[in-house]
Amino acid sequence: MLKTLYLFNRLTGISTGQEDEIMLKKDKSEALTKEYNKYYPGGHSNLRIPMDVTEHRLFIAKSDGTHLTDVDGNEYIEYNGSMGPNILGHKNPNFVKKVVEYIENNGTAIGSNLLFSPMDVEVAKRLSELIPCVEELKFTVTGSEAVQAAFRIMRAYTGKNVIVRFQGNYAGWGDNVLGGRINSDVNAEIPFTDFSTHGGPEEDPYYTEGRSPLACKETIMIPWNNFEVLEETFDKYHDIIAGIHFEGIVWNHEGLYPKPGFVEKIRELCTKYNIVMCMDEVITGFRVNIGGAQTVLGVTPDLCTMGKAISNGIPVSCVGGKKEIMDCIRGNKVLVPGTYPGYGLGMAAVLATLDELTKDDCANRYSKYRKRLWMALWKSLESMIYHLQLRKQMEFLIHYLAFRVADGDYIQMEN
Repeated sequence: MLKTLYLFNRLTGISTGQEDEIMLKKDKSEALTKEYNKYYPGGHSNLRIPMDVTEHRLFIAKSDGTHLTDVDGNEYIEYNGSMGPNILGHKNPNFVKKVVEYIENNGTAIGSNLLFSPMDVEVAKRLSELIPCVEELKFTVTGSEAVQAAFRIMRAYTGKNVIVRFQGNYAGWGDNVLGGRINSDVNAEIPFTDFSTHGGPEEDPYYTEGRSPLACKETIMIPWNNFEVLEETFDKYHDIIAGIHFEGIVWNHEGLYPKPGFVEKIRELCTKYNIVMCMDEVITGFRVNIGGAQTVLGVTPDLCTMGKAISNGIPVSCVGGKKEIMDCIRGNKVLVPGTYPGYGLGMAAVLATLDELTKDDCANRYSKYRKRLWMALWKSLESMIYHLQLRKQMEFLIHYLAFRVADGDYIQMEN
């Protein structure tokens, strides 16, 4: 209970008055933190959204399943899953066995379009069977990279330039997608995404210096679940809109489900105006369902981007979609080069992960267990907050816990 209160305090900044009773061993971690900070400005992945649960950095010495042990011997249960990739948990025996077997018999990276593996064909067949929109694939390494590849493909296929995005969707660290606001200038000829820096880092978690001033000309941002603005945007600007890229379930902002008919309306408008519909499945892929959010929602996009859970923590991502659109890459009309796309270790990890997720209906059973866990955690939090007379903080907590406990729930996001 005390450790739970400690995490509650660190996540919310709300004092419970009992934190001093918690005694975490931290000598080694504090020493390593000082050394680490000498060499790494801002950490490995630096955002302003608070995620630390201790004053010092946590240095993990051992991980197994959902359990972590730090260098000082403190033990933890991890609910983060490395922000999504570790869908099988740490050190899953079957996954480890298959990946190690590959490494013992092959190079970690072979190819870069010079050499290939039978795994390439097997991975493609498996994904095309599982994911409704996938007929062809282009592998990349990170989710951010897959998103930019999808943007290039959409622009090439349509001959248009602008991508529509929804407020609250995270699509990587690229200048044209990191943060941004809905354009409030009613006189703007085209309401391009507002990437202005007013407010600074204190008000905008995605504020960054060094962003290209040209990035704002690539996207239009609109509110999620707003039918009127969606239709108005497509009706007015369809001649410049190449595609729309969005999370079918907005896990990066409180797990927002679409209102009934909203994704269907996106599909209808994209078909009407020759606009590519691209669903971001980097988080939802294999996690909400083995077929992704598009299977849960029953709407098939033209393209999707995938990553994270596709390979259980080994860096792999991809763009998948309809042959007619993906064929832009054939004959090198669209270039998406790189050293690591389709690299051997990554493809072995994809196959090992899919083997586990498709075994005994694993992925769908996982989804059911996840909902049960969410409900139990939520009830525990309600009890704790009531006990501490902090019921007014419930809404605040949602921003950190990203819960959505039942299919079909939705919220209209205004800010």
